Amino acid sequence: MRRIAVVGLPYFGTRVASTLIGAGYDARFVPAAREAARNPRGLVHLVRADLVYAIGSSIDRRAPLARLARWKQVLMHWVGSDVVQGLATEREGRVSGRLRTAAHWADASWLIEEMAPLGLAVEEHPLPMPIAFGEPKPMPGEARVLVFLPRQPHAAYDVAGTIEVIDRLPEVPFVLVGGFSLNRPNVENLGFVSEMSAVYQRCSAFMRLVHHDGLSHSVVEALSFGRAVIWNYPLDGVTRIAGVDDAVGAIREHVSGPLVLNERGIEASHRYLPERVVAEACEGIEALLR
Repeated sequence: MRRIAVVGLPYFGTRVASTLIGAGYDARFVPAAREAARNPRGLVHLVRADLVYAIGSSIDRRAPLARLARWKQVLMHWVGSDVVQGLATEREGRVSGRLRTAAHWADASWLIEEMAPLGLAVEEHPLPMPIAFGEPKPMPGEARVLVFLPRQPHAAYDVAGTIEVIDRLPEVPFVLVGGFSLNRPNVENLGFVSEMSAVYQRCSAFMRLVHHDGLSHSVVEALSFGRAVIWNYPLDGVTRIAGVDDAVGAIREHVSGPLVLNERGIEASHRYLPERVVAEACEGIEALLR
């Protein structure tokens, strides 16, 4: 059985490792070096691994991954903010030569375009982890816009822009999930919601306003429910926006028209069905290990 050590971002890493176990691999998420030192089994798995699968890791020659690449086959999966950091590392002349020649995947086509200055050979592969797909349901009787913001949003989220959109549309109901809270008469704060199906069914649109993004799973989820999606990136079924003004205009157009299922978005979401992305990832891994 192939051994895979998954390293990097814990949120993605633990879920990808679990998915790979289900696909027949001996996979384990191994935390950062300091934590792994207290986890002998994790270190043993890392030493014995046939492949080190790094998600959101640094390409810096001083990073632990660069040292691992001296004696391990490495696959780097780029997912968003790591691209911004990688480009900064390139400008500073600190990119690891060994990691340049590692295998590289990115979860979205626009990330590959952004990564051009790194001079890497990059393939597009969605992350092999489950997305909470839904079945298209009839639109609600009233337009309602869903927004996700975590309790402590990182820099990629355009929090100020999101708030401005909400304030410029006081007549539009917004539903806010993720832990962030806004005291506005047109905002319903739901906090963290573990099961989103009922929330998607109550809403007619999903808005995600960001400074930078990889493939957003919440966007794919919203598309699978047939909801309108307003986002900064090009995906079939998405109304692409460049900022606050575009978002306000898109929402105004949405609430003024008939609320109909986003058929194009439903079809686009099928590209990211779990069985499809897992099968693609396994084929890619097997190709690397031949």
